[in-house]
Amino acid sequence: MRGTKRIFNFVSLFAISMILFSCHFFLSFTEVEENVVSSVEFDKNSLELSVGSMDIINVSVSSTQGQNKETVTWSYDENIISATADNYSIVITGLRAGTTIIKASCGDKSAQSALTVVSEGETIKIENPYVYVSSDYVSIAPGDTEKVFASIYGGTQGDKNGFTFTSDKPGIASCYVEGNYCWITGKTEGLAKITCKHSTGKCGCGIY
Repeated sequence: MRGTKRIFNFVSLFAISMILFSCHFFLSFTEVEENVVSSVEFDKNSLELSVGSMDIINVSVSSTQGQNKETVTWSYDENIISATADNYSIVITGLRAGTTIIKASCGDKSAQSALTVVSEGETIKIENPYVYVSSDYVSIAPGDTEKVFASIYGGTQGDKNGFTFTSDKPGIASCYVEGNYCWITGKTEGLAKITCKHSTGKCGCGIY
C-alpha cells in the first residue's frame, strides 16, 4: 500500500508539473503584439448640409493587426452640429448655419473633414478660407510611405488642384503630389516639416 501511495503521489506531482509547464508553454505563444495604428482616413474630405438635415462620414482605421481595436475619439463644434459616432462612422445633424472641422483621432493618427451647415436655400461665404491637412503629425519608418490629403476650408470643388507639399529636409522625408493628395516617404531617421500651400496663396499647417 505504501509503495502504491508513493507511486500515486509521484504521478500526481508529475501531472501537476506538466500542467504548470503546459500553461507556461502555451502562454508564451499567445502573447498579443501591441496594436499600432498606421492611418485614419475619411470617405469625405468636405461636406455641406442644411440645417435639420442629416449625413454620415465613414472612417477607416488601419493598424498592424488589420482590424482596429482602438477607440476613435471625435471633436467638432457642438453649436453647429449634433452627432452620434462610433469607431466606424459619425452621423451628423445640422443645428445652425456655420462651419466646423470634424476630427477623428485614433492612437497618434487623425483625419479631418471640413463641414459647412447652411440655412435652407442659402450658401455660407467664408471670409478667410484656409488650407487644412488631414493629419498634422505623421510617424513613418525609413522606406515606408504615408498618404495625406489637403482641402481649402471654405473653398470650392475647383480648388482641388493647385496644392504643393514641400519638405524642409528631403533627405529625411520626400513628397510626391497628385491633386490634393501627398505621399510622404521616409528616407532616414529624423524630424522633417512638410508644408502645404495652394496656388491661391493660402498656406496650410506643417506636418511633422
